[in-house]
This record gives sequence, structure tokens and C-alpha cells, in this order.
Amino acid sequence: LAQNLPQGTYINRIILNENHIELFVVSKEPLAVFRSLGNAPGVKKVIIKGAPVKNRTTLLYNFNMSIDLSP
Repeated sequence: LAQNLPQGTYINRIILNENHIELFVVSKEPLAVFRSLGNAPGVKKVIIKGAPVKNRTTLLYNFNMSIDLSP
């Protein structure tokens, strides 16, 4: 998954449960992250949970994603 992330994107936390991943992400471009991971091999479905929140100091967005992997 990390190879598919846009430059300047960081994963703060990852939770893996069998074929399901929860990611807590920091990025300048949440939509680019969504598109990149949605097109990644082995990924079945990607959902952004809630609205991305912009940090006024760093100008980066914090958001949570849910990813279902293909079995």
C-alpha cells in the first residue's frame, strides 16, 4: 500500500483485521490518496470515514480510511 501513496502522505496508525484495514492518514491531497489506494492491486473497496480535517499550521489533512482487501 505504501508504494501507492502520493508523495508527502503519511500513515499515523494502521489496524489490520484479516481482509480489512483501517488507516489514519495525513496528506495534502486526500482525494489523491483515495484514488491511489482504490486502484492498488489487491484492494477491493476504499472508504473515507468522515470529513478530512485540515491542520491550519501544517496545511495537511488528517482523515480515516477503511480498506477492504481482495481475498
